[in-house]
Amino acid sequence: MLESLWRTADCPACRQPGARVLLWLVKCRNTICRHFDNALSQSLPGAPGPLAGAPASAPPSQAPSLLGGLLRALSGTFEPAPADAIDIRYRNHKGEEKVFRGSKTSLRVAGRHITLCVAPKGSRISLTRDRILNLPAVEPAIPPGPYPDRKERRILLHGDPCSARYEELEKKFPDWE
Repeated sequence: MLESLWRTADCPACRQPGARVLLWLVKCRNTICRHFDNALSQSLPGAPGPLAGAPASAPPSQAPSLLGGLLRALSGTFEPAPADAIDIRYRNHKGEEKVFRGSKTSLRVAGRHITLCVAPKGSRISLTRDRILNLPAVEPAIPPGPYPDRKERRILLHGDPCSARYEELEKKFPDWE
């Protein structure tokens, strides 16, 4: 019954045709899109497939979506794709050297810190720049700012893709996930 309310359109985040939209909810077939829905990609065999270069299917633990971070944290199986992986050498406050493997696309700057999602659970951690031992190798991988503030992130994640404010923010932050 509710299935008839969904409409097929281009995904507002990745512009992939074949996404399903219901009010502010978006389900996309593209495995690298933040609106990816594994059930949709398997249930619509005639619809266009994922973007070129994207994997044919991604396990739910790696699927970027609104609940993707929660699923990764609960399952403990987050592993960034080889092209997206970055290793950060870090010396903690005890003087111990640690290596964190994380996702380049999740890198963000927060004051004197760099935050990213790391294996094995996909948890976001914050690392002080002064203690990162391979900082010259990490800095070029950080996406350029500016980043959306709290209210803008909320609109981008949960807002109506058809609203003027959502479209304005999509243009202002085209690469934000």
